[in-house]
Amino acid sequence: MSLVSQVKQNADCECIVYRCQKGQCSLKLDNLPEKFLLIDMDHEKAPKSSQNTKKCDYIFIGDDSKEPWVAPLELKSGKFSASDVVEQLQAGAGVADSIIPPASGTRFRPIVVHGKGIHRAELDRLQKMRVRYRSRDYPVGKARCGTSLVVALNKAQGV
Repeated sequence: MSLVSQVKQNADCECIVYRCQKGQCSLKLDNLPEKFLLIDMDHEKAPKSSQNTKKCDYIFIGDDSKEPWVAPLELKSGKFSASDVVEQLQAGAGVADSIIPPASGTRFRPIVVHGKGIHRAELDRLQKMRVRYRSRDYPVGKARCGTSLVVALNKAQGV
């Protein structure tokens, strides 16, 4: 059974969406794996983190021919604090850890999607910060609003 199918069995379908947009910032969902889930973490029926009151905007889970993807996403159209973004992505990592079966091998990448006008200092701070997921620390990927999620994942992965 695919990772998407396993998670979908336990997730409330009302929080699964097919559009990735918050305010003036969005990601295109073109060329994604056939099986994917996009969980809107602002939905009242979205899974919650037991340890954190913060939350990210979305959690993406996608099956492809290699390892499945798991990516907490935070969309910011205006200015932001790197430490706040990392806290939100870390909360998403906690939720992902609770809904993804432990034995599943996944590629994990937290991503902040941002618009123009971000202070260079915040992007530099963000580059030094990490999000912890299943005993490993991961750098935060960055993508511009309007980018394709596939491009953001592959860029973050170094493909």
